[in-house]
Amino acid sequence: MSEPAFFMNLGLCISSLTLLGFLAVAAVGQEAEAEASARGKQCFLAVVLLTALLILTDAVSRCGAGTGVSVFWYRASNFLLFFFNPLLSVLWFTYVCEKAGINRGSAVGIRAAQWAAMGFNAVFTLATPFTGWLYSFDASGEYRRGPLFWVTSLTILCIAVLTEVCLALHREYLERQQFWALMLFPLIPLVGSAVQVRFYGIAWGLDSTAFALLIVFVYVQNRNMDIDYLTGLSNRRKLDSRMKKEIAFSGPGRTFSAILLDLDHFKDINDRFGHSRGDEALQEAASLLRQSLRADAFIARYGGDEFCVILNNGEEKTLERVMHRIARNVEDFNAGQKRPYRIRFSMGGCVYDPSSRMGVREFQALIDGQMYSDKRAPSGESGG
Repeated sequence: MSEPAFFMNLGLCISSLTLLGFLAVAAVGQEAEAEASARGKQCFLAVVLLTALLILTDAVSRCGAGTGVSVFWYRASNFLLFFFNPLLSVLWFTYVCEKAGINRGSAVGIRAAQWAAMGFNAVFTLATPFTGWLYSFDASGEYRRGPLFWVTSLTILCIAVLTEVCLALHREYLERQQFWALMLFPLIPLVGSAVQVRFYGIAWGLDSTAFALLIVFVYVQNRNMDIDYLTGLSNRRKLDSRMKKEIAFSGPGRTFSAILLDLDHFKDINDRFGHSRGDEALQEAASLLRQSLRADAFIARYGGDEFCVILNNGEEKTLERVMHRIARNVEDFNAGQKRPYRIRFSMGGCVYDPSSRMGVREFQALIDGQMYSDKRAPSGESGG
């Protein structure tokens, strides 16, 4: 390896490992409020750590004769790089499944195909020290590509394509921004790997993966900590933060309103039709709220079978009009008989009074009391 290439690889390695270190620390520091978020966090950390290990291994594999690295570690690093590189794509697929809510049953075929591809690559890697299929070493001990060096790249590409197909089939469970961040993630390492194959000597492939992970952290992993896994709405933590901000900026001539909604008879849906139907009912309720509100409205899952809406408008008439629109859309849904159950909401809404100086908890308690008054009222039985 030439001296400029050596120092360029060294710089890329140090910068990539530094970036991955920051991502690992940031991911560890995230608070996962739900089991699904915790699993997603673990998968993301696994991808980050394996990427770091592969970058280190790649750095050692580029240290030829005269660099101070023993022959054993030089050769072992090349073997490990070919053997474990596809595992990174498999871990990425597991992370995508967690983020998109893809259960193991629906992805079992793709998982089997990916592990089969890994096994195919493993056979070639294990045979290479004897056959020179993927790589070999010349008389001076320097690394040389083998006639079938593309097998590992093809394996990674096949696993990535299967992941993209699975992600596309489950795109409805993700926000648009998150979907495209996950969908475009493989393109950056793919371009880097293509450049590396064409201009051999610089480790563009794995180092570009570190940059791609930064994008995923910003647009998916970090954002998902504020998203309810089941409904795709904001979660309670994000709600409290948003309401605190709205209260802080409220004053003469500027305020907001909020609505608290309870999905009536949710336990009956679970008991009669099963928990999968219960999850479906929560998703339908979230969808009805999205349909009923303008794009600038803030919608969150308050907890369990409760939802909360924050409106930028602080007028009573607007608040009442929005609540009537939600009720009307619920009636239309039930009239369509799309599901074996009926959606019913109890609702309580209020315009925030800045002169009251109520905090987040006090204001939430106020609309919570109004919501339960609606639930106890005879009209609440008919859907809210």
